[in-house]
Amino acid sequence: MRRIQLGRIPVVLSEEEIARMFLVSEKNPRDNVLLKCIYYLGMKPSELRRFKIKDIDFENNIVKINGKRTREVPAPDEFIKELQAFINKREGLVFVGRDSSGSLSDRHIRRVVKQYACEANVRFCEKIHPHTLRHSYAVHLQKSGLSIASLQRFLGHKRKETTEIYIHTDLKI
Repeated sequence: MRRIQLGRIPVVLSEEEIARMFLVSEKNPRDNVLLKCIYYLGMKPSELRRFKIKDIDFENNIVKINGKRTREVPAPDEFIKELQAFINKREGLVFVGRDSSGSLSDRHIRRVVKQYACEANVRFCEKIHPHTLRHSYAVHLQKSGLSIASLQRFLGHKRKETTEIYIHTDLKI
């Protein structure tokens, strides 16, 4: 008998859990802004690693995200101010790491997310990863009334069906 494997239902954090992660990460400004970029902009780690200061339009609160599909997403006013203060007068990458390319590693980004999820006593903290914040971002936007077309554009999905996974995530959050 052949078993059909259904897709896993993504873990979605509540807005309160996200807020707790932001609160406990305030002691480290870089990590705090990193978490907020993933959540407020729906960024993937690969996009975060390539994130350049020149891709931020501070006047219009728009961030250009370069991934498989380049997209522009709106950023909340308060977050854009935090991002501007964090960057100060630097140029180049938003997040600089230790490796030869100068960017953070995917492993480091995963470690940061998991660390603050556990410090914030988030449910299933050991299973939380960067994509959990992206899923949470999408579900929260969808539940606030954002259209599927806009959500698809913000996430950079080619297919509407991919975005619809988030609509069917009806978890009690």
